[in-house]
Amino acid sequence: MGAFKDELGAAAVEEIGTAFARADNGFPVVDFRRLALDGIDELELKARVMHIMAALREVLPADYADALLKLMGALPHGTTQAQVSGSPDYLPTPAGLRGFAAWAVIDFVGEYGLKEPELSLRALPEMTSYFSAEFAVRPFLIHHEKLALRHMKKWASHKNEHVRRLASEGSRPILPWGIRLPSLLAEPEKVLPILQQLPNDPSNYVRRSVANHMNDISKNHPQWMIAQLKKWGGTELPWIRHGLRTLVKSGHAEVWPLLGYAPDLKVKVVRFEVKPKQIRVGEEITVIAEFELQQSTEAPVVVDYGLHLVRANGSRSLKVFKWKNTTLSPKVSTSFKKRHSFKPVTTRKYYPGTHQLDVQINGRVLARVEFDLV
Repeated sequence: MGAFKDELGAAAVEEIGTAFARADNGFPVVDFRRLALDGIDELELKARVMHIMAALREVLPADYADALLKLMGALPHGTTQAQVSGSPDYLPTPAGLRGFAAWAVIDFVGEYGLKEPELSLRALPEMTSYFSAEFAVRPFLIHHEKLALRHMKKWASHKNEHVRRLASEGSRPILPWGIRLPSLLAEPEKVLPILQQLPNDPSNYVRRSVANHMNDISKNHPQWMIAQLKKWGGTELPWIRHGLRTLVKSGHAEVWPLLGYAPDLKVKVVRFEVKPKQIRVGEEITVIAEFELQQSTEAPVVVDYGLHLVRANGSRSLKVFKWKNTTLSPKVSTSFKKRHSFKPVTTRKYYPGTHQLDVQINGRVLARVEFDLV
């Protein structure tokens, strides 16, 4: 599989030029190709998007409304001026842009349409089915927040699942590859009128976006986020585990009841050790744990282990790893064994020193041991 950036190379430029020329006989396709291909091979993905947008800006009409009409015409359904103005009329075209090739066309709206926010925000839900407009809408949330949120609240009840997802995904405060939204990160209640329409959406595509959005919020406002999940159905939400994943990793105590687990089980640690007690970088440890449930009924449990890794300055940082989801039976010892490698990886560097490892059941630390990395 090639790099994502290769999706916006010469073939995509040709596809974009052809789509515009098909919709508009006067489109200067030769000039567009020349401008879009000049230096594109040296650029990474997001830079290629910007480069193609700049090429389009050079050859499209200077008037933004006219340029937007050309953009809409290059999409698969084509669009009339009436539709851009709010009417549902369509002017069908034989073919049009989809996927990565449509990305630069759609993001053109976010880059050059900020002075015409009403016109732009009416166009984005029509464009998002061909490549998500989640990046294009974000500049409007920064520069025209109230107006954008008002439009997105309407999108959340749209009949098209792509538009409903755009309402959630576009307003995520920490969207991968997207610019951050500091205002929404600080005040998540601003997006509540959008999100509260979507937790039980019929589309898994939309629900997963809501889960990701709530997970974003949990990083700064865990209590607010948990309160909303409880109002929306708590354990009944099919996506709740995905939405709580960051809080699960951090061992936040209030997530476990929402996932159907008791955080205060009476569990006896029969055995917990690490072998060997001293290793070198590149070697591995074996973690052994044995528990006995001290109550009369069985209980589902999530067993995790946390590594307190030594950092370059001598301090420690905690990284929680998944171990096993199982059920403990009363008065029966249950054993677990896990190997953990200290082979260097690109995302983590190991430093010598005394490390700590703890074992957790349903987010509660039950025991801790030490070992040396030399």
